[in-house]
Amino acid sequence: MKSYLYTVTLFAALLMSCGGKDDPKPPTAATLIFPENNTECIDGTDINTTQTAITFNWETTNNTDEYRLQVKNLNNSAIQTFSTTTTSQEVILTKGEPYSWFVTSASNNFPDESAISNTWKFYATGNGTENYAPFPAEIIYPKSGITISAANNMVNLQWSGSDIDNDIAGYEVFLDTNNDPNTLLTNTNAQNFQTPDLELGITYFWKVITRDNEGNTSDSGVYQFRLQ
Repeated sequence: MKSYLYTVTLFAALLMSCGGKDDPKPPTAATLIFPENNTECIDGTDINTTQTAITFNWETTNNTDEYRLQVKNLNNSAIQTFSTTTTSQEVILTKGEPYSWFVTSASNNFPDESAISNTWKFYATGNGTENYAPFPAEIIYPKSGITISAANNMVNLQWSGSDIDNDIAGYEVFLDTNNDPNTLLTNTNAQNFQTPDLELGITYFWKVITRDNEGNTSDSGVYQFRLQ
């Protein structure tokens, strides 16, 4: 009987020692707060006539030791990156320019399992700006650098457009074999277009120009794919 009680007590002690602390878990993705998506950010602090300081904010995430903020200028693709243990970061930006941003949550216990938030876009308010150019179109398919098999040698090009003024007038889609494509495929209000027959084994370059009712335009940048 004593041996039985000793075994039960030892087993219970082992359970308590093993279950007293949860195993570490990977970080979770942050929910972004500010600057808000597809808006003009007017809450910055003037640095000078061309620059403004904007404080980015996001929610606290579980199991996170560090946040990595990336802010990208959508006109010139310049990227600023910041590391912080808090949920805010001040960034100096150029007025009147479009930006995108996202936050990566990282954990020391899981160096290979970081979590990435959604990506938001906004304009840093510009002096006297009444109408902003559309955000550069976001290419959805095909992504740059991939090789694809296409039915009937045709590809369904897809993209997404947005504009804080909500006055997008249309999209011009260019595609050819030059790394700066200048062959106009279509002028459309849709956000997709099926190409004519393309040649197998060829690398194609394409881009989307977004225009608004005021004549402002933005360039998606050039993407490429290979057809097989």
